[in-house]
Amino acid sequence: MNKKKILTNIVGYLPSLLFIILVICMIAFRFPGEIELLAEDAFYQKPGSIPNNIKIVAIDEITLAKLGPYSDWNRSYFADLIHRLCANPDAKPKVIGMDVFFTGEGESESDKQLAEAVANAGNVVMASKLEMASVVGFSEEENQYILRDEILDEIQAYPALGQVSTPGFTNMIFDEDGYVRHAYTYLRQDDEIYKSFAFQIAEMMTDNPDELYEYPSVMEFAYTGNPGDFETIPMSAVLSGTIPEDYFADCVVLIGAYEEGLLDAYHVPVDHSKAMYGVECHANAICALVQQKQIHSFPLWLEGVLAAMVIGGLGYVMKKCRLRTGLFVLLGIFTVWPLSAFLLFGVSRYKLSLLYIPLAALLEFLLYLLIRYVELQKK
Repeated sequence: MNKKKILTNIVGYLPSLLFIILVICMIAFRFPGEIELLAEDAFYQKPGSIPNNIKIVAIDEITLAKLGPYSDWNRSYFADLIHRLCANPDAKPKVIGMDVFFTGEGESESDKQLAEAVANAGNVVMASKLEMASVVGFSEEENQYILRDEILDEIQAYPALGQVSTPGFTNMIFDEDGYVRHAYTYLRQDDEIYKSFAFQIAEMMTDNPDELYEYPSVMEFAYTGNPGDFETIPMSAVLSGTIPEDYFADCVVLIGAYEEGLLDAYHVPVDHSKAMYGVECHANAICALVQQKQIHSFPLWLEGVLAAMVIGGLGYVMKKCRLRTGLFVLLGIFTVWPLSAFLLFGVSRYKLSLLYIPLAALLEFLLYLLIRYVELQKK
């Protein structure tokens, strides 16, 4: 083979090499990211059956209408709520999660009542918040300086309440488009472990808590329910005594805001048209921890190899075969790639990028089609 023919072959495969580099960059830098995230939400987020052992006691419109504006409440309402939930020691909840902040001391008598109620219950996880800052520190594992989050402080309930409850931080993680797809599990700093609200509750309700420590500090998770799917009971209904004493027996009871004016709602991947309240987000994170519904990202280097094989194979077909064959291969990529992603996720919960390879394949096909047209015009 003479040098001219070799050079011609090399030049002929340059478009394929270009698109291999392009698709690897798209996968590595997740561009365009928001469109890919929307596709992954539709493909990987499929809510399932709601467990009947997780119930939400909601600070909702009905409760606010009966008890008055939330800003006027004192803590005796919550003390009464805890007493009623645990009125029957043989039929009380397994865990009570208070997704409500009680950071400062208020009216002394109601503060004392709430602390006593929580102490008597003995199973209350109380919301806290981590103050974090990004700092530059040296990583011995990577042997270089990196930017990392450092915990400055954990803001917990007022002292009397904090001493009789278990803290769990409720910090949310937002993706680049503002949606909540990830959750904290636990964070280690120095010799201390900070556990998230969902992690603390999952640890108290599972028989194998050691398995939870196999999760990474930040996990992407599959939602179990859409907004409004978890069983919800107005807080006022529990306070009025209309709910049977054994209704919450051996359940996880989450208490939290369930009204738009309380400003505790977030965009979630399972429903782009409706926000989800924070207490529901925590319920989904608890389910993900207990039911092992973590979503794993496919290794970047391996996805890059697959992309190179697919794009390189299409380029070879477009260069050596008839146009009809190239079209069949392109249609095969559009069909086989999402099907493979679906099967892989169903078996292992590893997710593949959905749009980057089909998009690069389409652009590569169109470019080779243009090259063929120009060559035909020359002839």
